[in-house]
Amino acid sequence: MKIILSRKGFDSQFGGEGNPILPDGTLLSFPIPSMKYTSKLLYDGKPYEPTQYNNLQIPRNVQDLLLYNGIDGIITYKDLICHLGIEEIKDKHGSEPISYSLLSQEQLYCHLDPDLIHDILKRKSNWKGIFGQGGIPGRHLRKQKVEEDDLFLYFGWYRKTKIKDKRLIYDNSDKSGRHIIFGYLQIGKIITKQNEDEVKKSDWIYTLTHPHPHLDEKLWKSENNILYIGRKTLSWNSDFSGWGTFKYDEKLVLTETDSSKNPRKKDGTQNRSYWKKSLFPYGMKITFHPNKSYWFGNDGLELPYFKTKSPGQEYVISENKEFEEYVKGLDFLKS
Repeated sequence: MKIILSRKGFDSQFGGEGNPILPDGTLLSFPIPSMKYTSKLLYDGKPYEPTQYNNLQIPRNVQDLLLYNGIDGIITYKDLICHLGIEEIKDKHGSEPISYSLLSQEQLYCHLDPDLIHDILKRKSNWKGIFGQGGIPGRHLRKQKVEEDDLFLYFGWYRKTKIKDKRLIYDNSDKSGRHIIFGYLQIGKIITKQNEDEVKKSDWIYTLTHPHPHLDEKLWKSENNILYIGRKTLSWNSDFSGWGTFKYDEKLVLTETDSSKNPRKKDGTQNRSYWKKSLFPYGMKITFHPNKSYWFGNDGLELPYFKTKSPGQEYVISENKEFEEYVKGLDFLKS
C-alpha cells in the first residue's frame, strides 16, 4: 500500500492563516479560495453553481461547542472565518498574490477538496468521500502509479484556538502552529476522462447542490485531472469508514516541536516544515526528497529533524512497512 501525504487547506499562500484546532480537539480544514475555476459549467456542459464559503455549514459538533460557550450565529464556514478575525483571504494565480475581502466580496468561491465531511452540504444518502487532483500534482500521482487501496493522509497548517469573552480566537502562544494530519481517504475507485461514464454511474457526485470542484468544465479538461473515490470501509479494518477526519492527537503532529531539535526563532516561532525524524528516518523513500540533503546539513552532520521540501503538495511513500504499520496502528482510527 502506497501512502500519500497530501497538503491541503489554508496555508501562508492560500488563505493566509492557519486552520483552527478547536478547543475540543476538532481539526477543521478551511478550503482554499477558488476564484480561478468558476466556469459554472460541469464536465458535460450542464450549469451548476460553484461552492462559496457561505454555502458550507460548519459541522454539528462545532456548532454545539460554540453554542455551549455562548457563541451564537456561527452557521457557515464564512461566519467562522470572520469570527476568528480573518478579514481577507489570500489567493495566488500564477506568481501574482491576490487578497479577497470577506466583508466586501459578494461571491467568494472555495475549493472544497478533499471533501470528507458529510453534513457540511446537502448530500444524497449514497454520498462518499472524494478527492480530486490535476496538473503537475496529478501527473506526479500517475507517475507514482497511485491506485486503488492506496491511502491519502491529508495534512495542513494548524494553530490552537481558545474561547475568550464569548469569542473564538487564535491562541497567540501558538503563533507558528504545526503541520498536522487532519484526514484520510483510502482509494476505492479512480475516475478520469478515460472512464468518465463512471461519473454518471455515481450520480451522487454531480447531482449535489454544489458538485465537486474537479467536475468544473475547465478543471475536467485540464491535464491529468483525476477523481479519487473513497472505499466504503478501510481495507485492513472494515469497522471504519474508508474516509474521514480526525480530532487532535499528538501522534498526528508531523512538525518536530522539541525546541532542542527544532530551535525557536527570536519571535518564538518554529519551522513547521521540519518534521519528526522518528517518523521519517534517513533512507525512507519519499518522493521529492531524492537525496540526503533533507536529513543532513551542509556540514555533513545529520540533522535532528527531517527537512521537508517546502512548499510541497503530494509526497508518495512506497515500500515502507514501518510507516504503513504506524498508520494502521494509530489510535485515531479507533476513536
